[in-house]
Amino acid sequence: MRDTAIAVNEVLKRHAATVGLSLSDGKAEFLLSSDHRLVLADSPGTPDECRLLFNGAHCGKQSCGTGT
Repeated sequence: MRDTAIAVNEVLKRHAATVGLSLSDGKAEFLLSSDHRLVLADSPGTPDECRLLFNGAHCGKQSCGTGT
């Protein structure tokens, strides 16, 4: 789970940088499948799951460019 979370974070950081954003933090959610495998769930990288910054200002679902 740790290795997957780190890999997800690296991918999201690189992608955010290509569109002029920085990834401040995020989350990766996991679930246990019916065959007892741990799998990545939800949608990592969305504004619901990440704290994104544009020139130091928060830019996400609750605020964009307001600095709050």
